[in-house]
Amino acid sequence: MAWLQKRKYLNSSIHIITPSNWLKSCVENSKLMKDFSVSVVPNIIDIDLFKPLNKEFCRKALNLNTNKKIVLFGAFAGIENKIKGYDLLVNAIGNLPEDFFSECDIVVFGQDRPKENTHRKFDKIIWMGQIFDEYTLPVLYGCADVVVVPSRLEAFGLVAAEAQSCGIPVVAFNATGLKDVVEHKITGFLAKPYDANDLSDGILWVLSNSDRSNSLSAEARKKACAEWSPEVIIPKYMDIYKKVIDKNNKRNKLL
Repeated sequence: MAWLQKRKYLNSSIHIITPSNWLKSCVENSKLMKDFSVSVVPNIIDIDLFKPLNKEFCRKALNLNTNKKIVLFGAFAGIENKIKGYDLLVNAIGNLPEDFFSECDIVVFGQDRPKENTHRKFDKIIWMGQIFDEYTLPVLYGCADVVVVPSRLEAFGLVAAEAQSCGIPVVAFNATGLKDVVEHKITGFLAKPYDANDLSDGILWVLSNSDRSNSLSAEARKKACAEWSPEVIIPKYMDIYKKVIDKNNKRNKLL
């Protein structure tokens, strides 16, 4: 009944804007919206706020180890939300060699430490809790050597985009909106969906070579500035609005 009502009142004069090509394909394959016009405009990132910072400064500010590499994962209530793929991250952590933890720390934000340990390597994780201000978040990204986004589904992938804007490579799955955000072996690593073994391989691949990591970082920042900055995104919206308004004006004249 609800679907029929939507079908009755929605019409193909509506123009839909999605933040990713994957979401655009969802619209195009929808029985309700398949006849609508649709454009892709990524989410906007404040590249002046989310920018590369001094790693040692960031770690000292948040009392994190300055001598280890840091793997960062963040999602609000990420443990409870299966879509965010925390269970896949835990499995990936379980695949990492024991000596990994002598050189790397795993840091989780957006979530307090769970009361019950569900994995033997839980004691290796540093829990930062929820972040309540936008100025701490770039500092937290700035601590990381790699950000892991193991989501099963993302319309865009804001954490991945913010991290890259800070010059931090991202490891994610080659699925949904993240396919637009992360460029495989250019700004990070896209693992096979939803293969925890390949996810852990991606983490190790990013961290195993300092020259590679530096290149990934530079390309990540470059992508953010070229694709998600206000100077890029706002004109795209303005152009779409003008075209839709002109189209509707012409249609109204014919009625």
